[in-house]
Amino acid sequence: MDDRQPVEQGTEEFVRELTNQQTAMLAYIRSLMPGNSSARNVLLVDTDELEEQHQAPHRCLQKLRPKDRALLQCRYASEDSLRDYAVIVRTSEGPLKSLLFNLRAVLRRCIEQQMKQTPAPIS
Repeated sequence: MDDRQPVEQGTEEFVRELTNQQTAMLAYIRSLMPGNSSARNVLLVDTDELEEQHQAPHRCLQKLRPKDRALLQCRYASEDSLRDYAVIVRTSEGPLKSLLFNLRAVLRRCIEQQMKQTPAPIS
């Protein structure tokens, strides 16, 4: 049984698919920049910065209450409807939608703060 979180699995799948499409993306970038030899540089990524961008949301999610993480998982990583989840937690959809709005704002602020704390790469 795979005990990784669905979000982590989705991220790994995204990175794998992105890597598989790198040649096609390079061809597309070259079509947009004909005769420009720096087209390959567009695909180069600072792996430390990428790793930080990947870890910041996970750290912020871990700061949430378990029931808030469960709501986010229901909404974004499950095929269950918000209505079904509302029945399970014995509330209506309205308060859950409001809570989701607030949770997204909290996560956005937390991630922005995490990224500000990351030192800029040395060029």
